[in-house]
This record gives sequence, structure tokens and C-alpha cells, in this order.
Amino acid sequence: MEPGTFRWLRGRYKKKYPLIADRLFAEIEWDLRLSIIMARLRYRIVPVVLPDADDVVALARYWKQFFNTIHGAGTVEEFVANYKKYVE
Repeated sequence: MEPGTFRWLRGRYKKKYPLIADRLFAEIEWDLRLSIIMARLRYRIVPVVLPDADDVVALARYWKQFFNTIHGAGTVEEFVANYKKYVE
């Protein structure tokens, strides 16, 4: 997540989720709870339902389309490879 995205999400959701109101971008490096919250809030604004949690390829495509975007350097293949390396 980029600092600008973090600040935008914090500003958009701080009233609904006061837990994030005073948090700093640097904290997502060591605070797993905050990292998960911010990632979920980022996906929350997407009007398309998340794929099933066990469909890694669909999750990778969703990530590429809505988080990394077509202009981002990440690829679906890289996502799947990283999932297999770090999660499975």
C-alpha cells in the first residue's frame, strides 16, 4: 500500500473505525492487525465481491485488477507463486 492510499482510506473511514484515526503509515510494517484492516478497507471500496478464499487464481486476478491495476508491475503469476511460497 502506498502512503497516499493509506491516508485516503484513513480519512474516509476514521469516523466509522476510530481505531485507525491516529495511526501512521509506517505502522503497517510491524502492526499486522492494522495492515489487515487497511488492506480490507482498500478492497471494501471495490463494488465487486471478493472471490472464494480458496480460489488463488481468482484472488490473484482480483488483486491485479483492483489493487495493483493494469499499470502496476505485479502479475497474476507472481501473486500465485508468492501464495504458494508463503502461504501453502
